[in-house]
Amino acid sequence: MLSIENPKPQLKTSFLQRLQSPDRSVIIFDGAMGTNIQSQNLTAEDFGGAEYEGCNEYLVITKPEAVAKVHRDFLAAGADVVETDSFGSSPLVLAEYDLADRAYELSRKAAELARSCADELTTPEKPRFVAGSIGPGTKLPTLGHITYDELRSSFMVQAEALYDGGADLFIVETCQDVLQIKAALSAFEAVFAKKGSRLRSTKLTQTYPYNSCMSFGASFLFPRRPLTAVCNLSSRAGLKSVGTPHTDVHNFLSSQQR
Repeated sequence: MLSIENPKPQLKTSFLQRLQSPDRSVIIFDGAMGTNIQSQNLTAEDFGGAEYEGCNEYLVITKPEAVAKVHRDFLAAGADVVETDSFGSSPLVLAEYDLADRAYELSRKAAELARSCADELTTPEKPRFVAGSIGPGTKLPTLGHITYDELRSSFMVQAEALYDGGADLFIVETCQDVLQIKAALSAFEAVFAKKGSRLRSTKLTQTYPYNSCMSFGASFLFPRRPLTAVCNLSSRAGLKSVGTPHTDVHNFLSSQQR
């Protein structure tokens, strides 16, 4: 999970300010978008036809109220941050539904919808934030499924749309290949250069098995130290924190601070 802050002037408190405030409580993110969409038992018609059934990202056009319900339910439950319905809204993934040319439109709409829901419940005491969700895609560059430049270009379209739609952070989730992470970071740098504004807060998590033996890009390049590769890449990119379901990253970062 990679998050990069996009401070918005209409919020009295930016995400980074909230994160670093000594008075803040724990910042709570929402839960799974896909699971909560499935729980609504939507039909093929809701998705815009049988050919789009299962494309949750298209729901921001065909049935936005279903997506808004997920956001509002999490916000009502106390979430501080809601993630956009854009995990698979890159051109790379949407091409599987012949929607690649609508990637910017769908990604921006997802951010605008989440932004609207978050702003409904934002108060000075409890500001709400929007995290622009970016999945790793369905192809691994290290295994030759896609070139690095193609993946980077796909991330650029998605990231710019989420930025323009009002996301406060980017989150790149469930990466299995360090080249996916590198491509995403490079894409963000390109978007920042285009917009003339850098975003400031970063966080990263990578999906890997417990024994760390099959973290694809990292294991091929650094067979015995995949987490070292990820942490070094994150450090060079200016990430502020690294998250993982295991303790290895914490131990690595702690050793670097000694």
